[in-house]
Amino acid sequence: MKQLSLCIFLLITFFGHSQKQKITKHGSDTIEVITYHKNGRVNDSVWKTTEVLVGKRESIDPKHPGDSIVMNIETPFGTQKTYYKSGRIKKVIYYGKNGGANKIFQYRKKGSLAVYKETPYGLKKLYNKKGKQLRESDFNKNKIVRIPKHNRKHKHLAQSKYANMPLTKTLVLSGVTKYIKIKQGAMLSILPLNDTTPLRHCVFEGMMKDSVLFTKYSYDLSTSKNKLKPDSTFLISKNQIHTIYYATNNVRKTHLSASLTEFLGFNMTLLPMIGVSLFVGVPALLTPPILAVVVTGIPVYIISKPLFKKTVPKAYKVSDWKIKS
Repeated sequence: MKQLSLCIFLLITFFGHSQKQKITKHGSDTIEVITYHKNGRVNDSVWKTTEVLVGKRESIDPKHPGDSIVMNIETPFGTQKTYYKSGRIKKVIYYGKNGGANKIFQYRKKGSLAVYKETPYGLKKLYNKKGKQLRESDFNKNKIVRIPKHNRKHKHLAQSKYANMPLTKTLVLSGVTKYIKIKQGAMLSILPLNDTTPLRHCVFEGMMKDSVLFTKYSYDLSTSKNKLKPDSTFLISKNQIHTIYYATNNVRKTHLSASLTEFLGFNMTLLPMIGVSLFVGVPALLTPPILAVVVTGIPVYIISKPLFKKTVPKAYKVSDWKIKS
């Protein structure tokens, strides 16, 4: 009886949330798909390319050859937009090659940006309701991106044209009232002058007179999405740098501490409440040991927020922060 009630509930939920769909053909291999909310407003709109593939299902019985298979493949492209019932934008997806989502913007019901993601590599930014960035992560599967051990010791410079150049191992960003020290081996992002896209995963190798030496890294997809491989080592004049994006605490230790406190706090708060209430009973939640775990878990979870905030890179415009050695 319970299973029947559950099936009825799921069917009611499905049909209750079903939406009208409009498909418009544009040429022989392109369609525009639009779904609508019950109030008539657009829920989602996306363009897709269509492709029909005809194949044959294999059969081990020679008397009964395989059946024909027809597959309709739809690949999204361009920009996909999803809206709330109010008409405000909910999500914007920019597709890259082969229909893969490249950039994703997620918005709250009142219009403020909540999440920004880049895929498939794992860059993710979270914002509060006022639009201030709370955290930034750059990893997949809870693993922080890392450069090869060989490059951590700067041995790769021995095979480059910069091998015998005298380098200053510290870069100083000097502001009006304070300064920031960036040591050799620090990873950051730089925005070159007259450019719109920052160069990410740049490791500071040293300074030589009025120029800065960086090694640019990218993801090594042949082994793991969490590892980086060197692309190039280049020398750039400090006058050609518009902005440096750097977090003084954006290190593995801070990331792990923040992730661990968030995980422990969440589990210490919710798991005892759910587990005990389901298997022992709600009154057991009031016992001193359970209450102690729950009460301890709440501040542990809260501690993770400022730790994550420390890993958010800040923008240092070279017009305001002078680069010195």
